Amino acid sequence: GGVCPLNLPDLTGSWTSMAVKQVTTTTFIQWFAYGNLRVTNQGNANAGAFVIKFYFVPTGGGGEVFLSQRSLLGLLQGAITNISFRRQYTSNPSGTGSIRAVIDEGNIVAESNEANNEAVRSIP
Repeated sequence: GGVCPLNLPDLTGSWTSMAVKQVTTTTFIQWFAYGNLRVTNQGNANAGAFVIKFYFVPTGGGGEVFLSQRSLLGLLQGAITNISFRRQYTSNPSGTGSIRAVIDEGNIVAESNEANNEAVRSIP
């Protein structure tokens, strides 16, 4: 007999957008980097609860910095969800680095492919 494929979810993600916006008021100037992360369960089973963590990765090296995290209760087989990312800055972040999203960073969800859980997008 043949080998049956594992009946497991496969969480993956991709950035569909990333932008910087400057906001000016009478008292201050601030910037926001914001983007949309599309998270997909392309496996053949439902995924239970998991966490997505966002990191800033500086251009030219240096340690990455944890920014925030989002918890999801799960994702059905074949489902897609969009996660909004927004970060406030006191100076213009354009060209300073990238945002790295790690889906199910702690590998809480057993997946058919644990190697496709990251998405990186440069801050334009």
